[in-house]
Amino acid sequence: MNCPQHLIDRVSRLVRLQDYAHFLSFHYGKLPVYLCGSAMLDSNMNPRDWDLAIEMFDEVFEERFKIKIAEWAVDTGQLWGAEMAMMSRKGWDMTKLNIDFQLCPLSWAKEKFKGKKKMKLSISW
Repeated sequence: MNCPQHLIDRVSRLVRLQDYAHFLSFHYGKLPVYLCGSAMLDSNMNPRDWDLAIEMFDEVFEERFKIKIAEWAVDTGQLWGAEMAMMSRKGWDMTKLNIDFQLCPLSWAKEKFKGKKKMKLSISW
């Protein structure tokens, strides 16, 4: 009995996403990586993009990007934008999926993802 191609495709995407999530987690100090956004909707069987997020303590985030959270929420700044673009591109290179990666301050992420589905992709260290 052969496995249907649509199931093979879904498993393949999940494996590639998990591989990239492990890479991100290791790169960012073993923080968990979450799949979120429209890919988590039951009605979206073929997402246009794959939103991956890491939630970072506010103090660490501000130190890394040299910007206060309140300022970042209005204008993310060039340093943050350049790093997210670079890591999203790395995600494409590793998965051949349209990755939208965000490193988020924890206080912002708690509000942004409140009541929304998200799934941890990375392993627990």
